[in-house]
Amino acid sequence: MSFRGSTVVLSYPPTSSVWHLPIGIAYLAGILKQRGYNVVQEYGYIKGVEYLLRMNGGSSMIRHLNAIRDPAATVLDRYDARVEFERVTRRLSTVEDFVVERNNVRFDSFHFHGMIEDLEWVIQNREEHLFYRYFCEVEVPRTVKLKPRVFGISISDERQLVSGCILASMVKEALPSTQIIMGGNYWSRVLNAYSCPEFARLFDYWDAIVYAEGYEPIVQLLECGGPNAASGVVWRDGNHIRVNPQTITPVSYEDLPSPVFADDPTQWSPDFVPPLYTMSNCPMRCSFCGISAGSDTFLKRPRWMSPERIADHMIALGAKRFDFVDEYLTLPRQLAIGRELTRRGYEATWQSYLTVNDKL
Repeated sequence: MSFRGSTVVLSYPPTSSVWHLPIGIAYLAGILKQRGYNVVQEYGYIKGVEYLLRMNGGSSMIRHLNAIRDPAATVLDRYDARVEFERVTRRLSTVEDFVVERNNVRFDSFHFHGMIEDLEWVIQNREEHLFYRYFCEVEVPRTVKLKPRVFGISISDERQLVSGCILASMVKEALPSTQIIMGGNYWSRVLNAYSCPEFARLFDYWDAIVYAEGYEPIVQLLECGGPNAASGVVWRDGNHIRVNPQTITPVSYEDLPSPVFADDPTQWSPDFVPPLYTMSNCPMRCSFCGISAGSDTFLKRPRWMSPERIADHMIALGAKRFDFVDEYLTLPRQLAIGRELTRRGYEATWQSYLTVNDKL
């Protein structure tokens, strides 16, 4: 039975940097659209923050939110907006430390300290959560109208964990037949938790966790009939947790379609600055670093896009500024990208992580 044409929702929950766009679900959206699925992306990490600011910031908040996206806004306009965002958000919650400050969104739950029982407690007491009302009034009702076959939640770091798990529990309650899939880089960094017997109880709120690269698993979960047949997936079998092996043949980065980003809402920027991730993991292969632990080639030779393919994506996206989120974009690769863009007559600038050496 083919499910192509059905709806898939990919959600990036609060909180994360509202100044950037999520590249992981953007690549997944490109893959699924290519296969004929209707993909809806929910940028709750932006919408939820703006919802709280509008609800609690008074009549001036619309002006401040407009200023951060207005190319004509002055430095003082932007400064006034940032000061007001910080003032309003500092006083919103008694159970979480939440503040929008300068170039950071801080969020820490006072009840979650890294234990499984802590996570169960915050889910069971979700009404206390700062973003609960946003989920109730905005994201969950929209999801119910869409009736997706799959609802995916991407959690890139611990700031999103509590919100993502509460959102999963609410969607599962509202749409019991929808498959709830947790993913994102966070899950590759807590592999030891899967062997804990109490972890199985969390599968009351979702159906599977993608702990490695999601390019193959998301398609398999949609088309192969369940988590038992999907690679790189954690799932509950009765009272037992099963951890399926990672994808045998990792996806070639050269074959990835151009990422697809939602256009509502936009990032907090006067222009469109899309991220690009062009290498599966860092070439330095430092054993102490877990940033790219979710890669199917972690601590091995990375797969990478050619400069020609990177230029394809940059031109397809139509932006003039880019945010390369590779752990380390080597100088020879950057020079090669520049030469390829010059050959095609396309002007662009970018920011990236690099190291200082003689080639600089």
